[in-house]
Amino acid sequence: MTNEKLNILVVEDKPIHQESARAQLNEHNLVVAPDYCSAISSLKERKPQILLTDMMFPMGDGEESNPIRHLGREALYSEQPLGYAVALYAARPIIAVPRIAILTDATHHSNPVCATFDQFDIGFKVDPNEPTVKTQTKIRPLFKINNSLFTMLDSRDLRCEDGPKNWKVALDVLLGRFIPETYNISSNCLRPSQRRSVQEEIGESND
Repeated sequence: MTNEKLNILVVEDKPIHQESARAQLNEHNLVVAPDYCSAISSLKERKPQILLTDMMFPMGDGEESNPIRHLGREALYSEQPLGYAVALYAARPIIAVPRIAILTDATHHSNPVCATFDQFDIGFKVDPNEPTVKTQTKIRPLFKINNSLFTMLDSRDLRCEDGPKNWKVALDVLLGRFIPETYNISSNCLRPSQRRSVQEEIGESND
């Protein structure tokens, strides 16, 4: 899959990020869906190989099975945390998108839903050239849901604070071509038990 022209679905409602997706992924077959209903329709009809979805976007009004149609126009067109729902729908065996990523331009400082990404981090990668362990790098997980690979990235991983999303980074992560050096944090911010686990990890890697 790594060198072929891919069928990619991007779910994104902000024009700046829609345009950056079209510019960065122009060598692939790309569809951009601006809301949940458009995304679900595209997943059913096109069966893409890659799904790159935002976290926060509107429901829209295109699906007959729209679960919140009865709540009125404001609910349909305001941003909602629907990225998890689209990602899980794409991983259903009937859809089975092989590779899925949620990527958001927010962080845990700006959005409580995006802060949940940090709950799934699988540990810390430590710079071997830093003997005092002053900084660590959080490691983002790669999940397997049914037969789909799934990960979550935020603006620190994508290096896109106050700018367009770096869709190519997300694609390269899913294809195994790039492991991002995510955000560094001070060891002083870690609880003692976390500092011990980091030190144990270093010890194991040095044995």
